[in-house]
Amino acid sequence: MKRVLLLLLSVCMLAGCARGNAADALAQYGATALTSVERPQAPDAEDYDAQRALREAVAPGQLDSLRDFAIRSTGAVFQDSSPAENRLFSPASLYFALSMLAQTAGGDTRAEILSALATDEAGLQNTGDLYRLLYMDDGYTRLLLANSAWLQTGAVGSFQQDTLDALAQNHYAELFTVNFLDGSAGETMGQWVSQNTNGLLGANMQVSPETVMSLLNTVYFRSEWTDAFQEAATAPGTFHNGDGSESECDFMHKTTQGSFIRNDAFTCASLGLKTGSLSLILPAEGLTPADVLAAESWESLLMGELGDTGYGEIRFQVPKLDYSDSLDLAAAAQALGIQDAFDPASADFSPLCQYALFVSSIRQESTFSMDEKGVEAASYTQIDYAGAAMPTDQAELILDRPFLFLLQAEGAPLFVGIVNTMAH
Repeated sequence: MKRVLLLLLSVCMLAGCARGNAADALAQYGATALTSVERPQAPDAEDYDAQRALREAVAPGQLDSLRDFAIRSTGAVFQDSSPAENRLFSPASLYFALSMLAQTAGGDTRAEILSALATDEAGLQNTGDLYRLLYMDDGYTRLLLANSAWLQTGAVGSFQQDTLDALAQNHYAELFTVNFLDGSAGETMGQWVSQNTNGLLGANMQVSPETVMSLLNTVYFRSEWTDAFQEAATAPGTFHNGDGSESECDFMHKTTQGSFIRNDAFTCASLGLKTGSLSLILPAEGLTPADVLAAESWESLLMGELGDTGYGEIRFQVPKLDYSDSLDLAAAAQALGIQDAFDPASADFSPLCQYALFVSSIRQESTFSMDEKGVEAASYTQIDYAGAAMPTDQAELILDRPFLFLLQAEGAPLFVGIVNTMAH
């Protein structure tokens, strides 16, 4: 039987995560905690000195590498999207997942992963700085990351302690043992995911009995609008689906004053959250979300290089959303240049384990919702190893046809979504 390392890495968004007795709760599902990791202490909303210190600790290129990765990975993931489907992808989730993967790899395998991440050894070792910057729980916003490593019961001695220590130190990874030969292993890890995603994800997780180790990374995000939509203004309307059909759905309405971006590819305006923002991107008439993703201005938007082109009254008509997506990301990872990790003859995970291992699949599940009060989203990535001014202009974001959105916090692109249909 081939011995497989299943790496489950998740960047998910939670509305709450009680950590006190989490390990005890998992014990009833067969997990044994080897160690626990104390997660960062998120600064208070009014502690501006602590917030500034976290930003200053992140190397200038660290956030740029995440943004660059978001541009390339979003294009690879959405390139074959159907106009009849909604899509949802978390660049941040895949980024942190692959960072953990890089931590376990060596030689050319490690180099390919780092290249795909647009980072280097220093960036990898400083992943914790980015983790601490994004980690928030200030009473207004929750953006909680959690990592864990799951080792096959009885095989702990096969793993390199230095690498396990690096996962804990650089990625805040908790360590557990579990019996992957037992059919309940998926349920056990699913419980951990559920605990760290406010119950949004984790059910029906699939774990191969050939697994000898798993890594899980989760992030939970929940934040309210700085200026909430009025529920009384919500009204039914018609959404013109990407496949030419029409659907009836509820639209939230609001008119504000602010800056916006308008060019040949799209019109974009942002809705402020207590932390971060949601940028709504409406393709120009005659264009599709796919056309926007191929435009240079999309790259500039993600890199934070696209300046405002107008200021004035912005009329929002935004459909309430609540949808999920499941993605096979193996082909996208290979398109990003990660080749050796999938090749049993070339994969080098010797820093992690004495056995020959290779990646057999990468999968991501995500969920996203927004209503009059705010936004909530979650994602996990699973990697299987075998082995103010006066108004001067006006913009309308009447989102009654296919559009995109970009959810960001601290300048980090957390989620990118395509809404093509309101059909259910």
